Amino acid sequence: MKIVLSPSLNPYFNLALEEILFNKMDEDYILLWRGRKSVVIGKNQNPFEETNLDYLEEEDIKLARRISGGGTVFHDEGNVNYTMIFNKSKGKFTEFSELMEPIVKFLKEKGLDTYISERNDMRYKEMKISGTAQYTKKNRILHHGTLLFDANESLLSQSLKPKKISYQSNCVKSVRSKIINLKKVLPEEISVETFILHLKDYFIHYFNGENYELDGETIELTKKLVNDKYNTWEWIIGYTPNFKIKDALFHGDQLYEFDLSINKGRIKDVMITLDQEVLKTDHLIDKKYSKALISDESPEALNEIMKKLV
Repeated sequence: MKIVLSPSLNPYFNLALEEILFNKMDEDYILLWRGRKSVVIGKNQNPFEETNLDYLEEEDIKLARRISGGGTVFHDEGNVNYTMIFNKSKGKFTEFSELMEPIVKFLKEKGLDTYISERNDMRYKEMKISGTAQYTKKNRILHHGTLLFDANESLLSQSLKPKKISYQSNCVKSVRSKIINLKKVLPEEISVETFILHLKDYFIHYFNGENYELDGETIELTKKLVNDKYNTWEWIIGYTPNFKIKDALFHGDQLYEFDLSINKGRIKDVMITLDQEVLKTDHLIDKKYSKALISDESPEALNEIMKKLV
């Protein structure tokens, strides 16, 4: 078992590193990492349903997509992330609870009683401190989770408040829970940097593992995957499962009705009416579902609608 402490705070780098260790290597790894401000959605989620993209832009919070399923999580440097990558054998390393147990025991040694909920997250007195997700391929399993140590709760809350729009999709929806930072409830006063080093030492002891530093080739492969995939519109937005927006709203005393279909992040079909008059929208077809839809090509009425939708 190789225990790795990531050298980077770049969330795209760390998500790419997970995939490199999972797909390109044969050994077992535990990766510990922190990231700068970011919101990470599950593989099959719709970022428009899950997060406030305007707020992310205002606060310079990155949006990222991971290869596992599950719900949306907020990351910052007060959030500790762990990634376990194993080759399964004789039924081992298949249950969430089995892979979360070392974290529960570590926190108990720190004087904190936590438990694993029926939703496969970790809680302290019914408040969530950790969310988890998994990805499997053939005989290999990737299990990763968050540990809210000293995350910015205000940024977390505002980031995960999407616009009130009627989305229609089969995308996986996040389940919101009341959260608490470990720093508030741990008996000892400790920094996040010290906490992650203690967790690293615990994993080395628990799994009879070894401290491991990434080699140059792995780092270069990871950087390439960041550029080719994790930091691209095609993966972050374009991978979004198809969804629709069908709703109506008043702007002043005028009623707007809109029916949009979005496929791979782009407008596929659109019908918009203003007081039953159909607006010309052909020029929107195949455009990215983004602020680019607000343009000089559109009449003022159409731009007013798009300002509310994107």
